[in-house]
Amino acid sequence: MINKAFGFFFQICLSGLCIMLLLSSCNQLKFNQPVTENVLARVGNKYLYESDVISLVPKGTSAEDSLSIVRNYINNWVRNQVVVQKAESQLSDDQTSFEQQLEEYRNSLLVYHYQTRLLEQELDTLVTEMEIEQYYNENKSNFELKDHIVKLAFCKMMEDSVKPIREMRKILKADSLDVEAFEKYAAHHAVEFFYELDNWLYFSDIQMMLPLQTFDQEHYLRNNNFIEIQDAPLVYLIRFFDYEIKDGISPLSLEIDNIRNVIINKRKVQFIKKLQQDIFNEAMQTNEIEIY
Repeated sequence: MINKAFGFFFQICLSGLCIMLLLSSCNQLKFNQPVTENVLARVGNKYLYESDVISLVPKGTSAEDSLSIVRNYINNWVRNQVVVQKAESQLSDDQTSFEQQLEEYRNSLLVYHYQTRLLEQELDTLVTEMEIEQYYNENKSNFELKDHIVKLAFCKMMEDSVKPIREMRKILKADSLDVEAFEKYAAHHAVEFFYELDNWLYFSDIQMMLPLQTFDQEHYLRNNNFIEIQDAPLVYLIRFFDYEIKDGISPLSLEIDNIRNVIINKRKVQFIKKLQQDIFNEAMQTNEIEIY
């Protein structure tokens, strides 16, 4: 049946009716609906018509590619219809009646898109630093630190650079990092360098960047603030300037984005609740609601 439909469609293409759709040399394609609809496939009492597939073929598509597109569509349509009709024949009327579910789904979509449009137009998404800090202070118990975090600087150098390594070691071992000196010296002598003193970084992420081997991260951080690692032909100089152990309270700087999202989501919930109540009140005042 499918092969017969393919052959029939191919003949239609050659007849001149569909050739305007399939020839890539045509700059402007126009297809007139035939008086008698051409059938491409049938499964039971369901028919696939020529008009159902015309829009599938983009303008300028070659005849070969067009036939491939249509052939695949017909094949998929037939396979799907066979399964659908088999399911219909095996299920009771109650099991194949979806009017209520479809109505509920339609209503949900309508409400969702209406609320989404109003949220985009009217919801205030500006969250101030004061609001974020206030929320953090009032809900610290909700911000448990899930991983060890650090502030650090490191420098990767060639192991034969004896004097530069010695000078960089002095810079990193100082009580506080002289950022200008670190950057200047590292730019001339380091293979790679990095520092982050203002923002927290997860220690597990640092371990993926550097050859840090430890089975007890907490013990490692508590007992090492400067580490020098030989990994020929390189030397890694690493200085931890601060750290926090997991299971404590997560710092505010790590939670800013999360808190902002929480505040905005709370506003969305409040906005939708108020919207629903306002619509209900308006309907009551205009006598659109009657409860019997």
